[in-house]
Amino acid sequence: MSMPPPPGAMPQETAWDLGNLLLAQGPARFIPAIVETPSGQMMTATFRTQSTTLTLYLAKADADIWAKLFTDTANKLSKSGLIIANGQLPPDPGGKQG
Repeated sequence: MSMPPPPGAMPQETAWDLGNLLLAQGPARFIPAIVETPSGQMMTATFRTQSTTLTLYLAKADADIWAKLFTDTANKLSKSGLIIANGQLPPDPGGKQG
């Protein structure tokens, strides 16, 4: 029986593929759907970009986990949704900054 490597021995996983030269900002679509499969009803989550298409098949429990991850991550975004180099926020139409 092999033992897992000690903490810190494995490289830290990044949120994107640092070696992918095609990776850049651009148009993207997320297309969710419910499909019937030989294993029963599943959700597909398709991500389409200029350079790739990825489709995941998710059972109900997995779809719930992904939904929570999407929601939790989206809730951490700044209200403007923009990265502003000088640190200044654009005017808030509601009169509040933040």
